[in-house]
Amino acid sequence: MAKLSIIIPSCNEIATNNEGVNVLQRTIQDIYDKATGDFEVIVGFNGPEYQEFNYPNLRVLRLPENVGLKTLVNTLAIMAKGKYIMTCCVSDGYID
Repeated sequence: MAKLSIIIPSCNEIATNNEGVNVLQRTIQDIYDKATGDFEVIVGFNGPEYQEFNYPNLRVLRLPENVGLKTLVNTLAIMAKGKYIMTCCVSDGYID
């Protein structure tokens, strides 16, 4: 069991930043570059446009339609296996 579950609710985050990098991909990359210890990442897509990721301890929930942020976050929290849960905002990335 992971000690920390990082949940990332996403609602079609296909926008790119100033460097042309997808914000959701940058957020996930930042987490894996900076996080240490026993953690898992769970990304929830609130309806299509889905993205694919290849990281260890990463799970993806693909919902067929938008169910709202509150329902998405609650569903991701139920999926979490960690003792602690952290919600990460996609637009900001993971910052020290």
